[in-house]
Amino acid sequence: MAALKYVVLLALSWMSSWTTALSATTTRNTQLKREILELSRETANGLRAEPWRVSAIAEKASLLSSPVPSMATSELVSGRWRLAFTTTTGPSAGKLGPFVGDVYQAIDARSASYVNELKFPFFDAKLTARFQIRGENEWQVIFDTLTFFLFSTIPVATKQVDGRGVWRMTYVDDDFRVLFAKGDTRTEENIYILEKVD
Repeated sequence: MAALKYVVLLALSWMSSWTTALSATTTRNTQLKREILELSRETANGLRAEPWRVSAIAEKASLLSSPVPSMATSELVSGRWRLAFTTTTGPSAGKLGPFVGDVYQAIDARSASYVNELKFPFFDAKLTARFQIRGENEWQVIFDTLTFFLFSTIPVATKQVDGRGVWRMTYVDDDFRVLFAKGDTRTEENIYILEKVD
């Protein structure tokens, strides 16, 4: 009887320690996410970020502790996400010529597909793509079509896209994602920070 009581007390102590550690991690993640989003504001998706700001965001993102061990297969990635910050340039950062738009990403984990949306006041572009799981936290992404729209609903042109890339995910929860992406033939990665909107 005494042995059983000891085992129960030991289990309760372990559970209490685990709960305390989990709570501390969650609190730390929440604070880091808030600081990252604050640093990302007014940077035009990162295009106008000063070097010190880029470094600060990257450092804080590296300190996040993902609650999901296998992000590549998690349903948490599904939904519509808004790009808050990236170190890339060009359309993936919302830049088209002299204009900078909003970038959204709609992911359906069950169908292994997603749509990247670049939105301007009267003009949108949508890139459809698929992904294949390459590891616990990595996708091979395959681009399919690029369609241009007027007023979000009127398609004016569509073309096939021949391209691939690799996504390496480092953090995901129910409202925040961090990933590093690169082209299939490139070695340099760019960070992408997104917050869920739907």
